[in-house]
Amino acid sequence: MKTIILQLSMLCAAAVFKVASPLVITGGCRSDFECIANKGENWCCARWNLGSGIAVCKPRGRVGDECHISSNLMPYPLDAPRAFWRCPCGPALGCTATETAKIGHCDTFDNLALAQGNDIE
Repeated sequence: MKTIILQLSMLCAAAVFKVASPLVITGGCRSDFECIANKGENWCCARWNLGSGIAVCKPRGRVGDECHISSNLMPYPLDAPRAFWRCPCGPALGCTATETAKIGHCDTFDNLALAQGNDIE
């Protein structure tokens, strides 16, 4: 009987440790330069998710991807983790949004100019 109780106790302890194991996040970073060095061009260092303080390497935005309008003004590469959880748009792309929105979508500069009513020559 003692053996069965001991075995059940060990099984329960193993289950608790299995459930309570920490989440492992790979690709942590401190700057876009670090991501470029480890992953190649067009990667940035951004928060893992909206509420996270952990920064990871992510690819830059493609046409249609969500972006933050401030990324149009921020330098790339940046020598620090980004405050937003999305990377800036990729080469030859910009972030466009409605007048009051801060979240937009990556689009080509030609489409951005047309959306803003500018002539393209």
